[in-house]
Amino acid sequence: MDIVDFVRARLDERAQIAERATPGPWVVCDGVIADYEENATWEQVVEQPVAPRDDTHIAANDPAYVLRDVAAKRAIVDACGYADESDSALFEAWRDAVSYLAAIDSAHPDYDPKWRR
Repeated sequence: MDIVDFVRARLDERAQIAERATPGPWVVCDGVIADYEENATWEQVVEQPVAPRDDTHIAANDPAYVLRDVAAKRAIVDACGYADESDSALFEAWRDAVSYLAAIDSAHPDYDPKWRR
């Protein structure tokens, strides 16, 4: 597995997790993380109490946000694929960008420490 395959696989995993979750947008309402429905009703997303310091973080990373984040990172990886070694500055920038994206998942068992910049 090369670094691009690694990054794409991690992005695919994040997208699959987000697609299986309650879509969002999630909000914090009276200490409860909820999904706002179009018919102006609230559906509780998290069944167990969440620490106040965690609720806003969880809501800010709802599935809709995660899917936008994944799409943006995929676009970066795809755009970088146009770089070739004949343009050394562009190629270095591409390697750096993909390396930084891979580092997000450096705890994953498939991550190769040689990819670190």
